[in-house]
Amino acid sequence: MNTLPANAHSTDFLTDDRSGLEEELSTIQSKISLDDMLRNTGGELAILAKNARHLDDVIGDFVTGEKGDTAQHLHHLQKIDQLAQSLRDISVLLSNLSNLVPSDVVVATTQVTKGMRLASTVHACLEGAASAPGTEV
Repeated sequence: MNTLPANAHSTDFLTDDRSGLEEELSTIQSKISLDDMLRNTGGELAILAKNARHLDDVIGDFVTGEKGDTAQHLHHLQKIDQLAQSLRDISVLLSNLSNLVPSDVVVATTQVTKGMRLASTVHACLEGAASAPGTEV
């Protein structure tokens, strides 16, 4: 059964051919300020992190044999594919954005990493994923 979450658009589950995406994009403004786009992207990543936390709880309950709300667990498990596709799309968006930003634009690393928790993620974001300790690609 392939059902969409209540807050999802039909284009949330696109194939590589971008079916329906052009129509969806036609309703979005053609330009956006960098700060708004980064803020929106951060918000989307926060939602994905929350979904991942729910999935972690569901899997933890399953592994430990604890009882839980089965319907709620199934709802969260259905988000795995959406989580993976969303993270991929956000990585593409950020990669495309990096190609548009002049290389002489710099930011203070202490400001952009404020609030981050994992040293490996900070390292990967500042020096590249390939150089982050413990990172598997």
